[in-house]
Amino acid sequence: MGNAYDQKAYAKGFVLSRHGAPRAPSAWTSGRFAGFDLAHDPALETRIVEARGISILCFGPICNARAPELSPERYLAQLAQARSLSENAFHEELGWSCGRYVLLCAAGEDLHAYTDAAATRQVFHHARAEVLASHVWLLGRNAPEAKRSQPMEHRGGYPGRALPVAGGYRLTPNTRLDLRSFAVERYWPQERLPRIDSAEAAARVGRLMKGALEHAARFRSPVVSATAGLDSRATVALCRDIPQARFFTYYRGDHVDSDRPDRDFAQALQRETDRRIKLVDRADAQGMDPDFERMLDRNTLAPCQRKVAWLCHQKFADDPMLLHLRSNVAEIGREYYARYRFELKSPRDMARLYLHPNRTYKVDYLLKVIEMFEDFSTATGFFEATRMIDAKSLFYWEFRMSSWLGNALTESDIALEAASPYNCRKVIEAMLSVPREDRHAGSVQRRIVAAAWPALTRYPLNEAPFWPSGIPQDLRAHIPDTVAPVPAVD
Repeated sequence: MGNAYDQKAYAKGFVLSRHGAPRAPSAWTSGRFAGFDLAHDPALETRIVEARGISILCFGPICNARAPELSPERYLAQLAQARSLSENAFHEELGWSCGRYVLLCAAGEDLHAYTDAAATRQVFHHARAEVLASHVWLLGRNAPEAKRSQPMEHRGGYPGRALPVAGGYRLTPNTRLDLRSFAVERYWPQERLPRIDSAEAAARVGRLMKGALEHAARFRSPVVSATAGLDSRATVALCRDIPQARFFTYYRGDHVDSDRPDRDFAQALQRETDRRIKLVDRADAQGMDPDFERMLDRNTLAPCQRKVAWLCHQKFADDPMLLHLRSNVAEIGREYYARYRFELKSPRDMARLYLHPNRTYKVDYLLKVIEMFEDFSTATGFFEATRMIDAKSLFYWEFRMSSWLGNALTESDIALEAASPYNCRKVIEAMLSVPREDRHAGSVQRRIVAAAWPALTRYPLNEAPFWPSGIPQDLRAHIPDTVAPVPAVD
């Protein structure tokens, strides 16, 4: 018997092959681009733009955060124009992009694949089969000689760029794939990041995030997940004068994770705005259809938030223009690995960051993990890049963030499209350019909230004070110095 969700196989996916029509769901749209046969889900935003002898194929939503009024087509034409000048001009222009996309750029004999800033729309490649695909198992289906490798225990993603498909790899952020040779090439960073203070960084980041949010309001139907966390608070604050942005909050129960503070903030936000804040109760997801779960097994590498995907499918799947705006990616600039006191200087150190510190592992497993990170660091030129940028922040960006968040968003693709206004290289650059202590304190996000919606600084962040060390001197003139009462739980 078939699966009731067969039409959702490899949802919002794509596949390209140099050797004839790729194996893909029969309902997918087919075509050709730069010598590759391709197929993609009709539900996936897909654009081809040609300008000045340059051809660009883009899967997924993309915008210019500096110019939110530009349609995706106009921005892609702008990118093509930049590429006609030089690769450096193209890479600089691409740095202002925000969204969740995979982009192929053909310029004469050159053909390269790029991911969005944090590779939140994943792309996997197989050199021998000369195949590029959006889903791990779709890649395996189109690389018939590639056997599934032995499954291994993993934390949020396979170590490095490895996959359970022999010979297959994940394309990581800040690198591109040469589709003539299937070689990975690093194109960022080219120079050491400048040092700026948190006030200047907040102004830059806030301006670009606001641009991405305004673009979403102009061209999509945005819904913003509002939580009691700092990164979400900044996104919510920047939506203050974007009336098209709707807010919602997940809720499972007072005893679960940060759900009670999330609901408390949603109630507080309701008092600050005339927009209704929708409470999405995850208890409604208890009756997940087994066919739906089996389809998620097919679509993803590992389970992430399946009840959330099921709930979103029930609540939001009817609106194809809906864009869920999350606040992930910001963690790249928040010193996630600060608690680890050793320096990151080798693949062995990468393995130490990857593995659970309180677990005991077998020697052969440890050696395999280190070997996979050796491949990752060599193929991507990781340690050469750390001469210009903080090593642990870059590792979080290029490995952990793209691995787990990319898989989580692939899981939710069955229900709705999602993106993050933080997912812009220029935004991440600015966050990583402030002093380490300011990154750890989240100073950039706090200043964004203070500038965009000062009243929201009155409410706690996950039950902690918004200003744990007091209001900064330069902000005291326009920031409320009283703490709002925590709203009663109904």
